[in-house]
Amino acid sequence: MNEQLEKLHDEALLSQFKIDKQLKITISLTMVIQRQLALLAQKTGTPVEQMCRKFILENLANVDVSDKQVDNAALVVQRVLKK
Repeated sequence: MNEQLEKLHDEALLSQFKIDKQLKITISLTMVIQRQLALLAQKTGTPVEQMCRKFILENLANVDVSDKQVDNAALVVQRVLKK
């Protein structure tokens, strides 16, 4: 099924339940993410459980992620935790 039909299917499914609007948005986004990760897993042969942030960024955004960039992100987290 293509993305448009998948999205329509998700909306039709969600519309049958009395769920908070914000929660519906969250669930809808999660369904999109699940499809993207499943497609990436199929394309690369890598199980979702083995995908790290670097792998996802490189494959979905088509960019090269250096170890230094990964380390810089970790430093930001460490600084926030120290506050």
